[in-house]
Amino acid sequence: VTPNDVVGHRRPAKIVRARAEYIVRARNETSYSFPRIAQAIKKDHTTAVAAYYGGRRQMSEHVPAEISTK
Repeated sequence: VTPNDVVGHRRPAKIVRARAEYIVRARNETSYSFPRIAQAIKKDHTTAVAAYYGGRRQMSEHVPAEISTK
């Protein structure tokens, strides 16, 4: 999964998991608000909130998605 995938509109499961992992990590490892995190990935803040709570559950159940730096 590339950074462009994370900010893009496509929604395959692999990209959704990577986007959620990004949001969870950004929220837990910074002091950024949901609106600021969402702005960084060109999404609405409600998307970030939903991904955060869904992503926390997914991260506890699954292996984290692989994110490339290409």
